Amino acid sequence: MEHRNRKSFGTGGCTQKAQRSNGVKNGVGFLVSRELQDQVVEVRRYNDRIMMLRMVIGEEAIAIVSAYAPHVGLGENERREFWDGMDEVMRNIPRDEKVCIGGDFNGHIWKKEDGFPMAHGGFGFGSRNESGITLLEFALAHDLGIINSFFKKRDSHLITFSSGG
Repeated sequence: MEHRNRKSFGTGGCTQKAQRSNGVKNGVGFLVSRELQDQVVEVRRYNDRIMMLRMVIGEEAIAIVSAYAPHVGLGENERREFWDGMDEVMRNIPRDEKVCIGGDFNGHIWKKEDGFPMAHGGFGFGSRNESGITLLEFALAHDLGIINSFFKKRDSHLITFSSGG
């Protein structure tokens, strides 16, 4: 894996971990508290949409993944490549290691668990779309839960972006 322009620089009380290759149009990264930066044991960029940071805190190893899924308007090949990359990330994380994935998956999972009881907690927004189904299937395949869906939120906190008027 090629890494160009690898940077680590201070931002207030945090250190930003960023890696960039020429010609990329997307981006993911991490801000790590200065108090935790010595616990970082690995930072790996899979592509311009997926990055993983590994930390050891006390006796616990944790893998933190930052992801930015292609939006629905992009081609099937780009979406499949993203999910194949996410599967690769999960294969590279030992089963006994804790995992936290954060990102924008450009999907709606709906407000009902309907067929995905282990991954979906029963709270959500709108109607389920194809990207939401793919996210739920990924979560089930890797024994993950979509934590946002396990807690009731105010309507104003249910969506992070709304396009159009």
